[in-house]
Amino acid sequence: MKKAFWILTVLSLLAVNTLAAVLYAGVPALDSGTGFISFSPFADIVWWGGVILLTGVPAIVLGFRSRPALPRFPRWIAPAVAFLALQGALSLVILVLGPLFLDPFPWIAQIPFWGYAAGLAALYLAAGAVWTGKRGGALGWTLLWCAAFTAFFLVLGLRELEHIVQREEEFRRMEPEAELISAGAHMVMNSTRGAVLGRLDLPACVLIKCYYEEGKALGRWTITALACLLPGVCLAAGSLCGALWNAKQK
Repeated sequence: MKKAFWILTVLSLLAVNTLAAVLYAGVPALDSGTGFISFSPFADIVWWGGVILLTGVPAIVLGFRSRPALPRFPRWIAPAVAFLALQGALSLVILVLGPLFLDPFPWIAQIPFWGYAAGLAALYLAAGAVWTGKRGGALGWTLLWCAAFTAFFLVLGLRELEHIVQREEEFRRMEPEAELISAGAHMVMNSTRGAVLGRLDLPACVLIKCYYEEGKALGRWTITALACLLPGVCLAAGSLCGALWNAKQK
């Protein structure tokens, strides 16, 4: 029963992550929206929403019945699992609260850009501090995984942005008289690299998609780098603070 609970939970969070990434990070949807009639993002809401119901509801029932404990992992892989679990939990928060605070409804004030960025940074700092301070996570492995995720995100985001810039330069060479409006950072998401980045780094990639105007003011390189750097850097800083606090208590 406990094994079934964790399998259903993981499947449900994967569906939650994908649907939230389509709605709030701008990753490619099931329907590209290029046809005469577009079912985007309705198709994703129906499909992934169905998966969430079919896996999430049984997971909740099994959770109440079996009350499973958190699984244990080897110290070298535990920080990576904890990071992915945190991203999954944040994906659920974004999917649930996104219609209230991220969608541009005139009667509800959207969270300001820097308010969202600061809140997300504080959350990652706190998560890192709890992981190494209270739970005793291995600091060395935590910092290593933070560096690995950060490097991976930067490769995905900046390489895709570099590809976009190269295509713009080629167009300008071919059509020197044409006026070209440079693509915004949100176009990074509309690719295979963006599909991976937008899922693994969903909470920070919300800054690229939902805060398009503020992103234009910062510049596409800056906003993309910010989204890629924020999780790993803040988690690493929080982990260091947690380890220092833990050392002082001994």
